[in-house]
Amino acid sequence: MSCQMSRRRFIAQIGLMTLGFSVLPLSIARIQANPEEALMNVELNGHNTRLLLSAEPWNNGILRLIVGENVEIPFLMPALTGHHYFTGVFSSKAQYEPHSSPATLTQHSEMQAVYHQPETPYTHVETRIEYEIIERGTVEMRFKTQSHAKEYPYGYVGLFWGTLVPHGGQRGFHLALPQPSGNLRWYYFQAGGDNQNNRNSTVLGPNMPFAEHHSDHSNSYFFAESRHRFALPIQVARWRDLYYSFALDTIDVAFTNVLMGTAVGGPSWDVYWRLRPGESKSIRCRLTIGKWNSWEAIEENYRSWRGCVNSSFAISQAGHQMSQVLSPPEAVEMKPDAGLALSRKLFESRGRQLLEELNLLNQCAVGCFGGTSQNLRLDDKHSRDHIWGPYLTFLLNEKAWQAHHERLEKAVAAMPDEVDGVRWIGYGGPHPRKTGVREFRSFLQSLTGLEKPPQTDREWLPHLTRVNFLGRSWTEQLFDATQGEVFHDPGERFTQLWRHWTLYVPPDIHRALLAQSLFRIWNAGPEYNLKRMAARRDRAAFELCRSRFMNEVLKLAFCWNEQFIPHFKWRVAQFHRLPICPSAIRQGINSLSAAPKEAQSLEIATFIVNSIKMLMKELYHLTPSLKEPLSVFAHAMHNTIEDAHVKNSTSLDW
Repeated sequence: MSCQMSRRRFIAQIGLMTLGFSVLPLSIARIQANPEEALMNVELNGHNTRLLLSAEPWNNGILRLIVGENVEIPFLMPALTGHHYFTGVFSSKAQYEPHSSPATLTQHSEMQAVYHQPETPYTHVETRIEYEIIERGTVEMRFKTQSHAKEYPYGYVGLFWGTLVPHGGQRGFHLALPQPSGNLRWYYFQAGGDNQNNRNSTVLGPNMPFAEHHSDHSNSYFFAESRHRFALPIQVARWRDLYYSFALDTIDVAFTNVLMGTAVGGPSWDVYWRLRPGESKSIRCRLTIGKWNSWEAIEENYRSWRGCVNSSFAISQAGHQMSQVLSPPEAVEMKPDAGLALSRKLFESRGRQLLEELNLLNQCAVGCFGGTSQNLRLDDKHSRDHIWGPYLTFLLNEKAWQAHHERLEKAVAAMPDEVDGVRWIGYGGPHPRKTGVREFRSFLQSLTGLEKPPQTDREWLPHLTRVNFLGRSWTEQLFDATQGEVFHDPGERFTQLWRHWTLYVPPDIHRALLAQSLFRIWNAGPEYNLKRMAARRDRAAFELCRSRFMNEVLKLAFCWNEQFIPHFKWRVAQFHRLPICPSAIRQGINSLSAAPKEAQSLEIATFIVNSIKMLMKELYHLTPSLKEPLSVFAHAMHNTIEDAHVKNSTSLDW
């Protein structure tokens, strides 16, 4: 079967699968197979690690990597193996494979399997990948690619190994950049923000050069062929207390759009290498998932690998760490008696059995969702008097809802919300009850306040001023919508849909929000009104101004971390959990919260403003000098908005 589609549509198709719009499951049952038997799905086990592989079309490669009982980064699709397409200037005749040459998967032992794709009829490339679990949480992949063609239209074929990175993760990379002398120097970047959006990288900034590209295609796909291309021996992503790393044994690779592919709003990290006519190329990769320790541990882990490019490499810190010290985020802990922990226990003790009895275990997702203190993992003795305790939301897709919701609702109504003697508490005793049964789409609509997820910058514009009667803003509602935990989700169908509906805003809207906060901080800060209120000795006005200044700094911090801004009562607690924050800003907010006298407040606020200016220059490559007021930075950020309509609709004029 020939697959004639643009790369944009191709990645969009992959994205739809991971978001739950395909019948192909993301989890597969253990296959009991004889060695050397060709299969479509394989499970490898060893070193307390499970590896799920597939050779199915559109769903081939690594499906899941699970360490121990349940250490796994969700929403991660680590591999789409063996795809070949032309890079450089795209031809209208370009075709996408390997679907015209289906692959096979052979299990050689408990810890080894081989993926083989025969020669493809269009690009004439043969691919063999050996998968092996080599240690706890680590899989080694040995690629061997062979061109059987005499020539290609552009002199080579580009191969890619694609990865969809986890929602809510933090980017961190070790890059080898070519120097004028011809040598390589290693740079370490610790970036931030939600990976699941289509924006330019905040690490190297939007000003990194792109390669030339065809007018019909986004420039984000062509960085691989830029003359400024860089080697990428290691890439690292953090997700909560876990990390995902991908290491290569060669610098002869390239990567899309600086550090993250931006195709179709998708989080694709595509590693590329060229294959010339008749050429054979072998590349060894190592993929690891484990508990986060430190960046130094990641470096040493790479040094110890036999595929390390150079074990004596020198790390040069780059990005915003060159001039500012970052404050480590507070750890997120959950005690056994926390509301979310009790809710999970409720599912295991009552909910799972209920679904098994109704024969709905493979059709229903279960979890807790929305903005409550327990879903934010912030509940304590002061929050347990109302809307707290064990509860469950049962979720069915539209088809399953029509067939089963009535009997499921009846069974759920009879299920007590009680675990270990602890019962759900509403506003007055057990009522109103929060446990219920919902249909996927209608639940997400009520959770997010969106009829459907906006896909473009312009589609986001009407939402930017959305506030309900009691003052709950759109960002607070979307922050609430991202909170909670999935306890059970066969095929991750609801999980992927949930994450799709709660993605962070696209690039131009993000820039507009940054500009807005920068302008408001200037307006309420020591460069303008805070200084005036102090000079007038208007204590009440000074207190209001200082409060607004602090609030706008908090909002900006969530913005540069690419997260929605929470409700005011949780804002400070969540601020201390943000992964990317200079110590000057974190400590400054703490100092201002003690309400020092006017002179000291002005000094601390100035300290914060200077730190913000440095951060904006380092993260977004803004050009104003540090002597310029923050209002100039705000307009400089606003000028980076590419869509004229978005720019005009988000004016910084009063």
